[in-house]
Amino acid sequence: MQLRPVRVYYRRTSFTGDGGEREADYELDIRPQGGGEMQRGAHVVLARQQDGTWRVSRFSESQPR
Repeated sequence: MQLRPVRVYYRRTSFTGDGGEREADYELDIRPQGGGEMQRGAHVVLARQQDGTWRVSRFSESQPR
């Protein structure tokens, strides 16, 4: 099975939080090569690690409204 290359475009629609946790919402536009496209929403929760880096601690995806 051959995989088609995919381009993903995104736009951050919100970014909130303070301290060791942040939340961000994104609109995703997913376009496989050869046609078609999908729109999705993504909600990401980030947590600060002990070494100062940020990691995704929760992720959810939804259909756009």
